[in-house]
Amino acid sequence: MMKKKILIFTDAFSGGGAEEVMRLFAQELRKDFDVLHVSKWLGPKQNKLTEGMINLNKRSSKECLPALYKIAKNFKPDFVFSSTGHNNMLVLILKFFLKNKPKVVVRESSVASVMKKFSFKSKAINYFLMKPLYNTADIILAQSKDIYNDLIEVYKLPKEKVKIINNPIRKDKLKAVNSNDGYIKLLTIGRFSPEKGYDRLLQILHKLPSNYTLQIMGDGTLMDEMKQTAQRLNIEDRLTFLGFLEEEQKLKIMQASDLYVQTSYVEGFPNSLLQSVAMGLPVIAFDVPGGTKEIVNAVNGFLIPDGEMELMVKAIKKIDANLYDPQQMQIDAINRFGVSKILTDLKQAFTDLNNGK
Repeated sequence: MMKKKILIFTDAFSGGGAEEVMRLFAQELRKDFDVLHVSKWLGPKQNKLTEGMINLNKRSSKECLPALYKIAKNFKPDFVFSSTGHNNMLVLILKFFLKNKPKVVVRESSVASVMKKFSFKSKAINYFLMKPLYNTADIILAQSKDIYNDLIEVYKLPKEKVKIINNPIRKDKLKAVNSNDGYIKLLTIGRFSPEKGYDRLLQILHKLPSNYTLQIMGDGTLMDEMKQTAQRLNIEDRLTFLGFLEEEQKLKIMQASDLYVQTSYVEGFPNSLLQSVAMGLPVIAFDVPGGTKEIVNAVNGFLIPDGEMELMVKAIKKIDANLYDPQQMQIDAINRFGVSKILTDLKQAFTDLNNGK
């Protein structure tokens, strides 16, 4: 019996949380489906293209449409699967031009009604395109409960089309024992964009004692602005910009850190935070719209009411990372978000769609 075909379309094969999760989904879905993974570009990490991967080497989703149409026309997928709003819009438009009419599964990675406050482009897309196009999708995957509620309550999408499937996490090595060098090493990971709240993270570092250091992993348009802010606050000697790191380097940094701090204004389902707690690195985060509250619990850290800056500073100074059991943190994370559990849910969604359920 021939395997059903899935065409996956993403921004890149590596990079932020959405790219990393979709690459993992592609790898796992290949066990049961014939998967062709197409991306706009390779991404910041050194990934070798293997069979079933195509790099379009384009700058925007719009530039990808002709090439993606040609690929889909030849591949004749039974399903098209994409992630993030602009890519989802593209494949839903593409669906109308394909004669074999594949079923389309889109994955929403943010609380769209909140995200639009941080981007005029997102606001325009949401206002004019999101609701009418998403209504033509066969399944809409929501990363978290907040995203699910946003799609149904704000965008009035039918409940029967929306399913919650969280990001998966693989079991990694546990973090090392905290060093006794007198420094408290804070870590955060994410793209440098307004919704990530790095403006308030730098203010928090400024208010912490001088033995608190911060490493930020990622890149983005706000890099220069963040460096200028760090100089103005006189914290540049306690702050390290790491850029994008290969997975092995990333894990070493996480293993050597004391505390993961997240100060975002909104999240989807924060993959790096999930990876951190699965390695035994405790977390303090603002309680914001998105999936953070579904990950953080008494086993792995705690939440601070959104915007309570002084409370966040006090909590970071007060927390004792040694009181958290890394092994118990990992067990808890894998039980709730392990690859086998999440992939079972994802494969079942495709199977039900194929069977007309």
